[in-house]
Amino acid sequence: MGQRLRDEYYYTCTACQEAFIHDNAFKASREAMFNGLETASAIVNNSRGKLGDKAFVVTGCTSIFLERSSFNLHAIQWNDGQPGFLVENDGDFLMAEEIRKIHPNAFKKVNPGRETELSAFGKAYCCSMDKILYISLSGTGKLAFPAYTGAVCCGFYKEKNEGAFAFITREDASLLSGKFYEFKDLNLSPVRAIHEWYK
Repeated sequence: MGQRLRDEYYYTCTACQEAFIHDNAFKASREAMFNGLETASAIVNNSRGKLGDKAFVVTGCTSIFLERSSFNLHAIQWNDGQPGFLVENDGDFLMAEEIRKIHPNAFKKVNPGRETELSAFGKAYCCSMDKILYISLSGTGKLAFPAYTGAVCCGFYKEKNEGAFAFITREDASLLSGKFYEFKDLNLSPVRAIHEWYK
């Protein structure tokens, strides 16, 4: 699974439905958070899925709002107890198999619309680059990055349905990498009806 996920996590109060971030470095105050905001998604907290012979449950969601787009970073827990991430971005579904902390300088030459060589991921096409404005949390789960607000998010594609999402600041950078799957391949249930496209 690569580097162990960070100790920071979020949870939602069952009484007031407000989301909170718990961390050991008091970085939560750097986040611009809005409760109750969602991006359109068929995936809901407590959805159960199966990928091959591995089952998982969706425990929470970080909806990430950028300057020009938004996407969902679902927190999942595998049947062996390991945490993970399922990235949902405009109909694409990336099951993150690895999370790595990388020096921010590794992304200095990255430009959207061009291929770049990343030491931790190889040659990949940068399909997006945008600044994160704010987030919305629901459920409970691990954080993929110490503080999303103000960070730059890059999306990468490469051959064999491999992809990655990077969160970058001057001090930190994390890369979530894995494979893209069709929605039907995730075998999720229950799901929320958004459009006929999901069924």
